[in-house]
Amino acid sequence: MYIRRVTRKNKDGTTVAYLQLAHNEWDPKDKYAKAKVIYLFGREDEVDRAVLERLAKSISRFLSPEQVWKTQELAGEASDFRFQSCKRLGGIWLLDQLWRQVGLDDILRTLFASRHCRLRSHPSYGKYLRQLKDGTLRIDKQAVRKAEKYDGKYLIRTSDDTLSAEDVALGYKQLVDIEQAFRTLKSTLELRPMYHRLEDRIRAHVPLSWLALLLVRISVFDCSKLSYFKLK
Repeated sequence: MYIRRVTRKNKDGTTVAYLQLAHNEWDPKDKYAKAKVIYLFGREDEVDRAVLERLAKSISRFLSPEQVWKTQELAGEASDFRFQSCKRLGGIWLLDQLWRQVGLDDILRTLFASRHCRLRSHPSYGKYLRQLKDGTLRIDKQAVRKAEKYDGKYLIRTSDDTLSAEDVALGYKQLVDIEQAFRTLKSTLELRPMYHRLEDRIRAHVPLSWLALLLVRISVFDCSKLSYFKLK
């Protein structure tokens, strides 16, 4: 398939050229190939060049870079550049070199290094990580196995050597009651916000809230003694 140029001479002596899209077909009767017109572009001086450019670009998609270069060279459009070869990974290599020239690899390496530092210094996760020579982090399996020995156990440290282990554990668990008491003050008893303007009323508001909390705790303590309120 090719584009051919045919001319026709008018009566006034002028010559008109036409462009056609054609291809050769073998004629078994005449024993030679004949040109068969597939599409007529029209007169050469009136043809839309943009149509030909779009056709050429669509065809070049199915050609290798070397074939495109040879086609341009035959058409007289090639520059002094000489095409040697093209590798399939050439585009990836080019992007990698541009990446390095811009310095994005160093920037990302610095950012990831800072993130690794924050992760390594984390109070909970850092002790289970180890850093390799290239800077990457890996899970420290030995530290994980060591920590698994304490799964399901409480480790409580106290400065009072006179307390037994039971007293230390009970004292620690009383923190839950203390936190619940503060929540009761802030929510149920509405310790704040205060809607008072005078100083003596503001000073009276806090003791009254503490007295109300004391009544709540006494009620809970007394009710817990009854078998009806005991948890089974």
